[in-house]
Amino acid sequence: IDWFAPETLWLGTSAGDAFKSLDAGQTWARQARFGSQVNFIEVSNADSRIIMVGTQGKSFFRSEDSGDNWVIFEDTLEQFDGIEEASQLAQTADGNSVMVLVESGILISGDKGETWDRLDLVTARGQVKVWSMAFHPHDDHLISYATENTFYQSTSRGDAWLTQDMPSSRVANVMFMHPDVPNRVIVGFLAVEED
Repeated sequence: IDWFAPETLWLGTSAGDAFKSLDAGQTWARQARFGSQVNFIEVSNADSRIIMVGTQGKSFFRSEDSGDNWVIFEDTLEQFDGIEEASQLAQTADGNSVMVLVESGILISGDKGETWDRLDLVTARGQVKVWSMAFHPHDDHLISYATENTFYQSTSRGDAWLTQDMPSSRVANVMFMHPDVPNRVIVGFLAVEED
């Protein structure tokens, strides 16, 4: 949902298409074809014309004109290993700081997604899967993420981490931080079947 124009809705498909509705879902038009499953579509909190899309395959796309033109971050992100899939995006309330969860960890931007760095995690790249992550809406130094069994939180934008066992045997696949209570993290759990 576009926060500036709430009648504008976005929808991503497993076929790799992004659809946009300008009339609260009455009619839809294909806005882009990405070629692989759309994992998320996010409207920037900084500027509702900035749309960010994560996919399986080519990973991460960004538009600065409400989806009329798209930039693939393939060249920018090729310096990072394991970005074939962008599965989640988190942003601060002002939209200036953005994180993207990729196969090899978490990428972070402090300029609305223009430039990226790898977030230093406790877990080594590729050893465990990061299932979810979150920014505090008003403090981009307060970051949390979860692996299958462990919750991690940093108050220093990843310079140091505190850890805690997860309270469930299920994985934390969705995570949000309460805007008014910094230490309150809201987590949704998912049962994952072993192969």
